Formats: sequence, structure tokens, C-alpha cells
Amino acid sequence: MANPPDLDLTERDIQFDCTHCGNVLVVDRDGEGLMLDCPHCGKQVKVPAYRGDPRKLAAAARSTPPVQAEQPAAPAAAEVPARSTPPAEPAPPRKREFHFEAVDAETLRKRETELRQLLKENQSQRVEIQGYINQATIQLHRNQLKLRKLIERQQDFEAEMTALARHLGLAAGGGGAAVAPK
Repeated sequence: MANPPDLDLTERDIQFDCTHCGNVLVVDRDGEGLMLDCPHCGKQVKVPAYRGDPRKLAAAARSTPPVQAEQPAAPAAAEVPARSTPPAEPAPPRKREFHFEAVDAETLRKRETELRQLLKENQSQRVEIQGYINQATIQLHRNQLKLRKLIERQQDFEAEMTALARHLGLAAGGGGAAVAPK
């Protein structure tokens, strides 16, 4: 899987190919396991498990010779590098104990189904919020760039105004009223 030249990956990204059209997709690691519509072909594709920083994985893939068919595949857990930075503002660890000895099997199965749904909804909400944060960050950077350009324009206008005021003052023989820049 090659990185398109304009793709700016981070350690939080999951990079994978659409199983239908083969285009490269990138999703935040919070989207792991979700079903998404491919933006290229519109078909549903499942986001694979997070395996680590895609930049490091791509570099390792380029430097590692192809694996022979006779060799057993390495377990997936061995491919996951240690996280270099924790997620932003991690939740404090919560230690809770659960006791299911007095609960019948049917109730436990119902609770398991309910928990799976709750986990799926929670993960979906996390991805949604992360998307909002990403959009806000992008907008922040755009606004900072616009502000920088506006400040530069203001400085150019003020410099031109100063030069014009000097010229008008000189052209009037020094007796003309020059407009001072603010």
C-alpha cells in the first residue's frame, strides 16, 4: 500500500485500501471496527484494527523483504509498536469489579448484547467528536493563516501610506499637510 504524495499521516491514523475499489483510505484510530462508506466508490468498508503508526509500518514494509509462503505469519500483537504519546487528556483509570455468579446465563447473554451495542454507539460518538475536533483544528489553522495575511496586508498598506504621505509632503514643497498613518 503506497502513500499518495499529498497524504499527511499521523501516528493516530489507520491507513488501508478499500476492499471494493482499492483506493487508499485513512481513518483516525478511534474508527477501528466501524463500517464506513468509501468516499471513492460509495460501498461499505470495515475499518481494520489499528496496527501502529502507518508511517513506521510503511517504512518497515519498504525495508523488509517479502515473506516466503512457508514461513508462519507473525501474530498481529507483535506488529503493534508501543504508543509514543498517550491520547489527549486520557480518562483516569477506573477500577470496578463485576460479579456475575448469581446471574443466569440468559441475562448475561442479553447484557453482553446490550454492552456490545453500547460500545459500538460509544465508539461512533468518539469518532464523531474526534471529527469535530479535527474540523475545528483545520478551521483554526485556516483562520490563523488568514490573520497572518491580513496583518501583512495592513503592514504593506501602512508602508505605502507613509511613503505617499512623504511624497505628498515633498511635492507640496514641504508646506502641504501630509496625512500621518495610524
